Amino acid sequence: MGCRRGRSAAAPALLGFVAAAVAVLCFAFGPSRMPFVSGAVRPNARPHRFPARLHSSYFGGSLPAYRSFDRRFRSLHSQARTTGTSDQKPVCVLFDFDGTIGNTESVAMELCFWELAPYMCKIAPENLEKEKLLWMENNVGQPFEHMLERIERDREEQGLDPIESVRERKMEPEEYLEVVNKARARFDLPTIHNANYPSLLTQQKEECVSSLRVLATPVDGMKNVLDELNELKVPYCICTTSGKPRVPVCVETL
Repeated sequence: MGCRRGRSAAAPALLGFVAAAVAVLCFAFGPSRMPFVSGAVRPNARPHRFPARLHSSYFGGSLPAYRSFDRRFRSLHSQARTTGTSDQKPVCVLFDFDGTIGNTESVAMELCFWELAPYMCKIAPENLEKEKLLWMENNVGQPFEHMLERIERDREEQGLDPIESVRERKMEPEEYLEVVNKARARFDLPTIHNANYPSLLTQQKEECVSSLRVLATPVDGMKNVLDELNELKVPYCICTTSGKPRVPVCVETL
């Protein structure tokens, strides 16, 4: 997720393993003790079948675990459709949030770019808009702290003052501020010198939440998926490493 706090490189594999284990435990012991079954319903997938291409991400690379889940889910869907009831044990669907339920990644990544843009020394101010998408592609999934550290190293190599020193003295170059403040207006944010935060890291975290409150949108088709799960009386919840208050704010916005 763009601008998330740091993740271990092994995190996706570990989460996939946990997802598969939870699915197996749920079907083995039922909902009273283990009510969750993992596997995200993507909006481009029919809700009665989980696409096989997702098994490596959500079932730890275990095709048998995926197939077992898929068979049970389709059976539950079919019985509920034809009889209104099911003899399968109840299940719960766990959704990832960013990029699955909400269109949040691009908003967060673009905001990261504009937070750092006044202090970039390798992109000319007139090229910021043109270079933005390439920068976002190259930095997607990186913690904001790492992006900040790279900009600090670039500035040090060119003999420029540290970012926090520049912020404290409000000495950002005017040619950068002109471009950046126009971009910040699109996020419904104040100008750089009117954003009073103790550090750029704090500013990014706070402004990311406020921007998502304005700009987050649901992924296409997700409402239909949730409507069908409601119709089938299949409970669902969000399972994500994105922290508070980001996710609750986005849910309220969506």
